[in-house]
Amino acid sequence: MKPYITAEMIAKALPKGKQVGPGKFTACCRAHDDHNPSLNITQGEDKILVHCFAGCAQEAVLSALIDLDLWTKGAPVQAAQAIYRSEYEEAKYKINLAEADQENGKIDEEWEIKNRESIEAAQRVLSKKKTIFEPETTLSSVELVRGDTLTPSAISWIWPGWIAEGKFHILAGSPGTGKTTLALLFAKTITIGGPWPDGSAASPGSVLIWSGEDNPSDTLLPRLIAHGANINHIYFVENVNDAKKGKRPFDPALDMVELQRAAEQIGDVGLIIVDPVVNVVTGDSHRNIEVRRALQPLVDLAQNLRAAIVGITHLSKGSGNQQPLEQVTGSLAFGALARIVLLVQKRDDKDSHILVRVKSNIGKDGGGFEYKILQKELPNYPGLIASYAELGEFVDQPANELLSNDVSEQSALEEAKEFLLSELTAGPIGAKVILERAEKAGLSAAVITP
Repeated sequence: MKPYITAEMIAKALPKGKQVGPGKFTACCRAHDDHNPSLNITQGEDKILVHCFAGCAQEAVLSALIDLDLWTKGAPVQAAQAIYRSEYEEAKYKINLAEADQENGKIDEEWEIKNRESIEAAQRVLSKKKTIFEPETTLSSVELVRGDTLTPSAISWIWPGWIAEGKFHILAGSPGTGKTTLALLFAKTITIGGPWPDGSAASPGSVLIWSGEDNPSDTLLPRLIAHGANINHIYFVENVNDAKKGKRPFDPALDMVELQRAAEQIGDVGLIIVDPVVNVVTGDSHRNIEVRRALQPLVDLAQNLRAAIVGITHLSKGSGNQQPLEQVTGSLAFGALARIVLLVQKRDDKDSHILVRVKSNIGKDGGGFEYKILQKELPNYPGLIASYAELGEFVDQPANELLSNDVSEQSALEEAKEFLLSELTAGPIGAKVILERAEKAGLSAAVITP
């Protein structure tokens, strides 16, 4: 009986899919940005083997293949069960006929010659141990937890109302609003167990920082020192020691398991900063299903480590007439999966900014804190100037009122000016690096270099 789906069908549905041998195919892997086919697809007797030689996890490869629409979820299992039931029932019928013939004295030498092979085949089917075709091993099960077996628990807050333990957060704003610098203020507060603006104290812990835009040595570390962070509790995520490829850059879309393992070895991680969070999404960041699938490992990581994760991102262009949550760039899933969404923008006086809680699924939303982005020369590092954030007074107003003069409505030239001032605070940066960072921030080269 033919399999429900074949290796050839999968290969044909993937870019650059081709046959390289009997029952063997290669194609581009959908789990990463693959231009040189690295996915191996092999047809077995009752199974299909897939393996990405670029190092993608099996779970990521299989999850990406589901999007091909070659089958609906659960259909391969249902087909396998149907094959098994058909084979089993046919074999059982043959054995029953043989037993009936034996009881009726119809079995003789001629009967045995005629039916021996089919009876032996039927006996082999009936004696099969658990295989992929048996319903007991292929059916998934749903775990149900009865309400009275659970114990109610309160949200554990790192910063009451603003940053929660074990939850995923979004920090969004336009270029030049100091999003990363503000996130480093959060990091500093946690590393020293310092006070928050409301007077509450943070539990001391370590902080992991992954940045796809800023260099740790010349940008992030100076800003942390300017804030007064305990840098002994700061860890920058850099490389992955791949068993097959050796050392390679950390990829937030693929390496969450390894990151959790490293964080568990530290033992007291309270905050993880991912900048920009859109880099976690390997597919289209405007498609809800792809964004949800890509961000779920981040959500799981926060819960498993009991740490807060803050993903930094930008605002969509021309989104001034939208609700604050809808201004977050990309799919609405970014804001939907986050339990708390924080949005930052410049205030009218242009000398200060506002941090606004535009959404909270676990507490009160609305309200904001004024803050300023300042610079100072670092002690013991003559001539090294770094930015730092300083939080001010709490402003008790609805989010819509605090963000009524939406920064997304400012001109592209004004955004470019703010971006350049923010990037060049610590000193000169090469033009190529500036243009690459500007592109990631949603600014064109024509605006940066008119």
